[in-house]
Amino acid sequence: MATSEFSVAPYKSFAQDKDKYSIEAVITQPDRPAGRGLNLKFSPIKQVAVQENRLIFQPEKIRSTESIEFVKKIEPDLIIVVAYGQIIPNAILNIPKIACLNIHASLLPEFRGPAPIHYAILQGKKETGISIIYMNDQLDAGDILIAEKCPIDSQETFGALQNRLSLLSVNLIHQAIDLLLQGRAPRRRQDHSKMSYAPMLGKAELSIDWNQTALDIFNKIRGLYPWPVARCWLSSQEVKVIQARLQNTTENPGTITHIGKEGIEVAAVQGSILLQQIQPASRRVMAAYEYFLGARPPMKEGDILDSKR
Repeated sequence: MATSEFSVAPYKSFAQDKDKYSIEAVITQPDRPAGRGLNLKFSPIKQVAVQENRLIFQPEKIRSTESIEFVKKIEPDLIIVVAYGQIIPNAILNIPKIACLNIHASLLPEFRGPAPIHYAILQGKKETGISIIYMNDQLDAGDILIAEKCPIDSQETFGALQNRLSLLSVNLIHQAIDLLLQGRAPRRRQDHSKMSYAPMLGKAELSIDWNQTALDIFNKIRGLYPWPVARCWLSSQEVKVIQARLQNTTENPGTITHIGKEGIEVAAVQGSILLQQIQPASRRVMAAYEYFLGARPPMKEGDILDSKR
């Protein structure tokens, strides 16, 4: 059971080891409208599974009778869940002969929920990791079978960290299964008192507030790239911030302190941000200085940017 890009590497590892594993079905979210044309789009895991002619099931509700009967008919030995997007009911969790395991991209109980990688960067964490847990019908609350730490580089974006964690999860899930098959799998309860939550990101979380610290803003920019991307207002237009650099210029928050070929520098609290690449609405990614040259109304050093509109 999987949906997101994060799940593709673990899926491929099972698909390639045909001597040991047989993938009986792929359960993923229904196709959703996407893009400017709102055409139906396959989930990343479905895009791969379709190419291999897998049996694919896409229920609106995994708790439905139809879903439960589908899984029962397969008679799985194992169910592996990776960033699926719905809570799995006990009626399904109790079906597999061996276990139902979840690959989660944090060191549980920290960052339960759908956006653990984003929040690890947004909160400036120095490390995160992968947890393989025995599933229950609560959100990411099952006992931990095995976990591994992963450092976070101070410049690393969400996309880069997601790729590294996905690859790390491949080795860890296979270790976990081997331990289960050998009868040596540990089981450690989560300390629920230390739980934190990483909820879905809404539009409010995307906007840059120049009254925050420069470090917090920089973490937001890298933590939201390449999706869903931080935004700010420049010359009466909201733009996506694609690339930026942390600076130490001190001025009133929101003040444009410098404009040059290297970018547009904007003051925040305890430092500043050099905007290097941006993307205006419905336009291509461009250098911030290129945007400045054609901005209407014109921009100049000393202007104060709005944090919100």
